[in-house]
Amino acid sequence: MTYLTFGGFVFSTVLLTTSGYLINDYFDYKGDQINKKDWHQLSQSQLLKATMITTVLGCISSFWVACSIDKLSYILLFFAASALLYSYSSWGKRQPLIGNIMVAAFCGLSLTVLLLAEWPALMQALDNNPIEANQAISLILGLSAFAFLITLVREIVKDVEDVEGDKSQGYHTLPIKIGIARTQLMIIWYLILTLILAVWWGFSQWNFQSVIANLYFTLGVIGSLLYLIYRAYHLHGNASYTELSKLCKYAMVIGMIYVTLV
Repeated sequence: MTYLTFGGFVFSTVLLTTSGYLINDYFDYKGDQINKKDWHQLSQSQLLKATMITTVLGCISSFWVACSIDKLSYILLFFAASALLYSYSSWGKRQPLIGNIMVAAFCGLSLTVLLLAEWPALMQALDNNPIEANQAISLILGLSAFAFLITLVREIVKDVEDVEGDKSQGYHTLPIKIGIARTQLMIIWYLILTLILAVWWGFSQWNFQSVIANLYFTLGVIGSLLYLIYRAYHLHGNASYTELSKLCKYAMVIGMIYVTLV
């Protein structure tokens, strides 16, 4: 995959994600007024038009990428992801935990698509240099799992932030269904699970990474997870949940920076 093709892949993913945000805001329009989320200042009809435009542009971009790598079947991944995001906005997010898992799966799988796009090259690399090829696969799968779990936590946290608006729309999200106190416990346990898996993965890769990468992983990735768990234990009021949501995004960025050091 050339840099231009990779850029097209990233551009398609950005357009897809943007269309997902827009259609989500379309369905959540009334609830967002209650939750005071007005980052775009668009009307409901404008949100629908913007969704259609970004979706069409995303289709065109993904078609070009599929042609560039001579794999027209890959465009089906774009349509599948679009359908997933639409299902989340129209139905999934109204259900306890189902919508959270759908968004987290989208974030995690958006990284593993790179393995599919580069599958022929990976197969050749496994024959020529299996150690490095397996390292690359392990790195992508590890980052995908990390993205899935962190996104899952952040989506649950956002449900707590939006609980009043979601109630007004008749949603049955996790904090509405089981209460905020129990939801907080689930957030803590998911973060602990993420920490355990990160420590296990880090030690499994320890001998294959540089000293700088190992040090960064210990202080950056593991350190950020420990701090997230600490903050999750001290959640009081909507402002603290908003802060935890932002910290989850920072943890994701820290994990992506680690990849550049390997």
